[in-house]
Amino acid sequence: MNLILFGLLTLPVTLAVSTGTTQLNNGSINMTISLPTTTTMRWEITTADTNWVAIGFGTSMTNVDMITIQNEGTWTVEDRYSTGHSLPPADTTNNVNNFAVSMSGSTNTYTFERALNTGDSQDFTVSDELSNQFCSKTMDAGCINMIYGYGNGANFAKHSVGAYGQFNFTIKAATRDVFIGEDSTVKVDTEQTLVHGLLNYIAWGWLSFLLIVTGRYSKYFYSFRTMLHGLVGILALVFTLVAVLGYGKGGRTRASLNSMGDEHKSISGVVSIWAAITVIFGMIMKIFGVFFGRFSFVSYYLWYAHVIVGSLLIVYSQFAILSGLFLYDSPITFLYYIHLTLMVLMLIICEVLWQLNQQWKYTAISEFEKKGLPEMTIEEVQNSKRKLAIFDQYVIDFGKYQYDHPGGKYVLEECAGKEIGKYFYGAYSLDDNIKTHKHSFVAGKILKKIAIAKLKSPEDTQKMVTSRFDDINGIEDRSNELYTGNFRVKQKDELFKGVYRVTFKNDTKGYKVIVPGISSFGRHYLIHSEDQKVSRYYTICNVMNSEIYPVYINAIDKILGNQTEGEVTLDNVEEISQNLQLVIKFYDQSKKGLTRLLANVQDRDEFIISKPLGKGLDLRPEAISGTNVLFLGGTGVLPFLDLFAYLARMVIRDNSPSDSLIRNEEFDECFKDSKFIVYGYYPTQGEAVALDFLMKLSDLFSHFQKQPQFSFTPVFTRQGGEHLTSNSLYSLLDPISSTSTLRTIWVCGPPKMNNLFQRIHRNILSRYEDSAVEIM
Repeated sequence: MNLILFGLLTLPVTLAVSTGTTQLNNGSINMTISLPTTTTMRWEITTADTNWVAIGFGTSMTNVDMITIQNEGTWTVEDRYSTGHSLPPADTTNNVNNFAVSMSGSTNTYTFERALNTGDSQDFTVSDELSNQFCSKTMDAGCINMIYGYGNGANFAKHSVGAYGQFNFTIKAATRDVFIGEDSTVKVDTEQTLVHGLLNYIAWGWLSFLLIVTGRYSKYFYSFRTMLHGLVGILALVFTLVAVLGYGKGGRTRASLNSMGDEHKSISGVVSIWAAITVIFGMIMKIFGVFFGRFSFVSYYLWYAHVIVGSLLIVYSQFAILSGLFLYDSPITFLYYIHLTLMVLMLIICEVLWQLNQQWKYTAISEFEKKGLPEMTIEEVQNSKRKLAIFDQYVIDFGKYQYDHPGGKYVLEECAGKEIGKYFYGAYSLDDNIKTHKHSFVAGKILKKIAIAKLKSPEDTQKMVTSRFDDINGIEDRSNELYTGNFRVKQKDELFKGVYRVTFKNDTKGYKVIVPGISSFGRHYLIHSEDQKVSRYYTICNVMNSEIYPVYINAIDKILGNQTEGEVTLDNVEEISQNLQLVIKFYDQSKKGLTRLLANVQDRDEFIISKPLGKGLDLRPEAISGTNVLFLGGTGVLPFLDLFAYLARMVIRDNSPSDSLIRNEEFDECFKDSKFIVYGYYPTQGEAVALDFLMKLSDLFSHFQKQPQFSFTPVFTRQGGEHLTSNSLYSLLDPISSTSTLRTIWVCGPPKMNNLFQRIHRNILSRYEDSAVEIM
């Protein structure tokens, strides 16, 4: 399309002269010639109010077409043909029209029009294809010789000696340009004006389309398209500046057929400044994204500004190009309309295809399996020098992509060694200044492209997923499948204000409740709704199982002396129902989210639930040996409840073996050198998740005089408790760090709490040198 238009637009149809004006007979006659259309000439002659005037198309009186103006009672214009040096008779047909007289003092101005080609054999055909030897030594095409005469009387008569003369003019009918002079060769640099138009057309007819494609529809080729987008933007600016500064001089003085043509200079003058601003926005955006760390969120807003300003510029520049075509009444303007139509149609097609694939389809993650990725343990991920993150069950190497990430380099750097699924699915934002973002199919393709391994889950965690009839029917083990089938909600029980235990059921699939061991701690399931196209992570929390929770409460009560009857044990945990139970907070403000769907669930609603995913809690000896401080808010306690229950079983076995909940359970020795200080933040006591369990657990350690190993402090922020701030945080951590080795600071809570630590965690690391910050 563009190549065809390029060939057509290179036709030499654009000049920078317009209306021709000259003075005849030492200034006693003023004459202006213009082309109101590409097929019509308009004459304007000003002379004394007593003078008749005649003009002829030729160099003598012999066989020449003439036009005369005289007063026979009223001023008239007549079409004549002269055959010799005598008064020429009037033509049979008068092809001169729109005659008008304007009187001002002692002068009259006569205006009339005549077609370039009247079709009359006695009329001269004016054409820009003519070349006359009398015009110029260079004999420019379109040069026409004229004679004129005038008299002091009102009636047309033989002119007196010296009352006559010659002049010539050149026309370019296609552009309605006229030049009158002794040498009528067009003095304007045609090439300059042509180059001016072509440079602007290339910049905003071709490159603007490429800017849109590289900016929106080719994100999969991230590094290449980013460089290409920047290069194209700079080229568009350079072409514009060269066109304006190097080839933008001149311009016509007469009115255009289209009023927009008259405004071309003012319209086009804005484009170069606008283009420079757009390029600067883009550069600043990349600079902030790469070099300004936490403030790279600024690049997020600069990106919006860049897109808006750039898009408006592309639209505006089309008007600038059109105004230039209108200025010279270009006969190929219709081709530019075709160009715009085709460009818009192509963009519409691109946008439709983009929108059809915009939404990430969770089932498309099965495409990752086709890469045949090797397995990688969480320890290998943590010890790797590469910039790795975890998405669902895959290891992502974002080292080469970080400079191209729309959210900035900082965002990915903060995710090194962490799980990015909650950000990808739009459940959480790394920064208060940026809204949550549900990523597109392009982001999914990029993830697949930079995936380098499949995360190896511990064997006992893999066995949590079961097929009910595998043993009976001899079906092969499918515990390694990413997701296990569609589940329906069987039951919902409100445990705390807005927090529900949701029981999911599938007729063929099930989830074993695994209690011994630490491999499942902090891992999660992914629930996906095809109906709402939304995916969310929910933590494994076996403690909150309806059959397990009472066992812990009764066991601790028995040890504390609140209950003495019966044996309390978890030895029969394998017999617990295989229906999956998750504790989920329902958010009233959610309109189309998963929790809103669960709150209003129907019997027909189905959910795809994955196997256990994620890296879990980092419970390596080197990560927990020492004092660990946990700041948990709301349902943020759930990822740690199984760990706390594990500590409870350990202290019971060590101090009251007969009350052990699981017979012959073995514990990792590193936990004996670890302390866990827990602060739980809740709005009110009625909204405190698992408060009774945590309080009893704290009492249990106090009972065995092991409170330094575990302590729990609840804070009710709407009942007088102090909100967590950087100052209150330091006031809690400073005394601890002064008396013990502060190993890991765990954070899990609402976005505001997590973002607080996100903002200051570098300060924390420098303040407490041996510590680490883990944000769940």
